[in-house]
Amino acid sequence: ERIMGSIQANMELEHKRRDEFENRQQVEAEREERLMQAKALQQEEGAKRSFQLMMRRKVIQQEANQKMEERRGAILEQHEVTEYRLLEHEQKKERYLDFKRELDGLRGKNKEINVERQRRREESVREMVAEQVRKKDDKIDALNGERKRLWALRRHAQSEAYRAREQVKSEIMRQRITSKFNSKALEQKLASIMQQDCFTEKLLGGSASMPTLKQASVESH
Repeated sequence: ERIMGSIQANMELEHKRRDEFENRQQVEAEREERLMQAKALQQEEGAKRSFQLMMRRKVIQQEANQKMEERRGAILEQHEVTEYRLLEHEQKKERYLDFKRELDGLRGKNKEINVERQRRREESVREMVAEQVRKKDDKIDALNGERKRLWALRRHAQSEAYRAREQVKSEIMRQRITSKFNSKALEQKLASIMQQDCFTEKLLGGSASMPTLKQASVESH
């Protein structure tokens, strides 16, 4: 019995040791499991953080690329705007030069027109002055001709007046000599003489230098 008790005690001790070992193994396994789970969780968290970091970097890179693309687009747009402005400026300059050339041409034509107009005006003035001078010369010539004609008529009238006065004197002397004074015959003779064209007022126009037969006859009488 003692041996059996010893064996039983040994078996119980072995069983207890085995249980303790198994318990330790189980605890160790559980600890390893927890460690593995914690490590896996840590790895998962790390992977998540790495993924998040990668995604953040990717987003940052995309944002940077987008900003760079936007900046490139803005630069290209600015270049296009600058080129458009330069082109517009060149077009404006070309239009201004065309307008200036056209304006200079119009000014030149206008100057030519003004010169031609001034030349025609001066020519018209010269022609008008020449016409006025010609008319004035014609008028002067006509007046001189009229003066010459009137002077000739007056000289003729003076000569005829002198001759008529002599005739009247002769008639008066004849009547005195014959003592037959006939005033009516004398007046008729005087009227006949005065009817001559050279004694008309219309023809002679009147002249203070012309002698009158009435004065001559009165003086003689």
